Amino acid sequence: MFKDTGLQIIWEDPAAKLLYNIRRILRGFHPSAELNNMFCMRIIQILTSLAQPSYPYFAYNRRRGAIAARCKTLKKIIQRLDKPKHAIALSRSSGGRASSLIADELQLKQIICLGYPFKHPTKNEQAERYQHLAKLRTPMLIFQGV
Repeated sequence: MFKDTGLQIIWEDPAAKLLYNIRRILRGFHPSAELNNMFCMRIIQILTSLAQPSYPYFAYNRRRGAIAARCKTLKKIIQRLDKPKHAIALSRSSGGRASSLIADELQLKQIICLGYPFKHPTKNEQAERYQHLAKLRTPMLIFQGV
């Protein structure tokens, strides 16, 4: 929770706290250890997946229906907030897609997305990824880069 603002950040990833703490420790040893960060993150995600079969790393990324599953999980998280209508979804990639699919239903305040997945890197165009954005009533800011 941000002090004096009442804002609360919820990270959808169940391994987030462990990842954050390990990254903080690693930065103390070697500040530019980006490769170690990525390796560490994958190992923690795999271990969490083995310990908790519903964990999103395998459950979401390795099967059909991943977006529907993420939407369901994200809805539950947002609905548990004190003031869900005041929630701002800060997302990245497919998290932005999931946020934008549920935003109007949950009456989110706004969405900030760091890199929206308009196209899958190895597939042909999939209009279902972005068609709903034309009718989205929730304000959405997308930062897209190269």
